[in-house]
Amino acid sequence: MGRRAKQLREELERLQIRAAKWGRRYAETLANCEPVCPPSFDDRQADISEPLIAICDVLGGEWPERIRKALLPVFASPAAEDTSKRVVLLGHIRKVFLDKYDAPDYDYLNPDQRKLRTGDLLERLCEIEDAPWSEWSGGKKLTGYGLSKLLKPFEIRSKSIRDGDVVRGYTSAQFLDAFGLYLQPVCSCKGCKCHEACSGLCSGSENAVSVNVDAGCSGVAAKTGGKEEGAKEAVN
Repeated sequence: MGRRAKQLREELERLQIRAAKWGRRYAETLANCEPVCPPSFDDRQADISEPLIAICDVLGGEWPERIRKALLPVFASPAAEDTSKRVVLLGHIRKVFLDKYDAPDYDYLNPDQRKLRTGDLLERLCEIEDAPWSEWSGGKKLTGYGLSKLLKPFEIRSKSIRDGDVVRGYTSAQFLDAFGLYLQPVCSCKGCKCHEACSGLCSGSENAVSVNVDAGCSGVAAKTGGKEEGAKEAVN
């Protein structure tokens, strides 16, 4: 390891120790904060941003305003919009798999055994009400090629599956990591089978219970006086 690399490593280790001390000192404050994201953020953007915004709110001073200004152009970029469309697609693919396999008759199947032909998946995606897939490009339906392009950033590719014959398709197992990383839990409201991201407000359900109980900070708690100054001192 070169001298410069060693210096950088030592500096990063010092910063890591200081950050850990600050985190322990303000853990309770961070857990109880309610950061308000810019109103233009969708749910996914808010989930990503809230921890960082919470830290900056605790720091106080110029940081709450700076972080919000810095995040706005990030999520307004074409790349962010493109990612948002892909996340919507993941949610709809999860719905298609659950609509087909969420029944007692399929309980014995593991995720590798829950499979869909590419053609069947596309057909079901295009049947989802208000989804863009039936008029995806020039008024035409999403194709297998278009689907593969959308899924490429998630490193999900169609493969040979046995469904009577050997055909191209996908298994539920291929999507598990992406579902867990990008999507909110599906609805767990009593008696509900909507298979949408859980809002706890599903119609026809007497007892709406959200499974997303670990959301943490979700909305801004004002930090004043000693807390702001103490937080800034801890990281300086």
